Amino acid sequence: MTPQEKEKLKNSLKNHTSPYDGNDGMISTIIAQMLVDDMPEPKKVKVPKWFAEWIERWKPTVHFDKYKLLKELWRQWESYDGRKVMNTLENSQTYWLTRNVETATKAILYGYEIEEPLYIMPVPYAENMCYYKNEDGEMEARFDSDVYTEFTVAEINEHFPKIKEFAEEVEG
Repeated sequence: MTPQEKEKLKNSLKNHTSPYDGNDGMISTIIAQMLVDDMPEPKKVKVPKWFAEWIERWKPTVHFDKYKLLKELWRQWESYDGRKVMNTLENSQTYWLTRNVETATKAILYGYEIEEPLYIMPVPYAENMCYYKNEDGEMEARFDSDVYTEFTVAEINEHFPKIKEFAEEVEG
């Protein structure tokens, strides 16, 4: 709950106290307001860049109301068994969204930060060959395009400083 929402709730509690409630009503209101003050601030969640862009693209259509935006996401999700939203997303985005429903919801309600981008590291001048980290943490190259490791910028700088310009950003 944001500080503004806390203040609004506290004012709402004040407005619902009746002079006929006596001391009990006033004490209940004070306790409720203290509980509101003690509520922790929600933390922003990390989301992929594409989801942050989706949120920003839809915000104006719902007049920047986060509850309407959330409703729009789930309305689209539920229509046609989710096919309407799913048809506009790539497989990796669909995969992320179906496994991160809570994160997506929190991003809309409480805010978000964009995750650090991840990269795959292709073997330069070799077709369909990428580096991956094996079970021992060592780098190996493989022809199998389905087996690769997603690296952060720091990992690329550490393990591949001479060929870092070949890194390809992972979408979603």
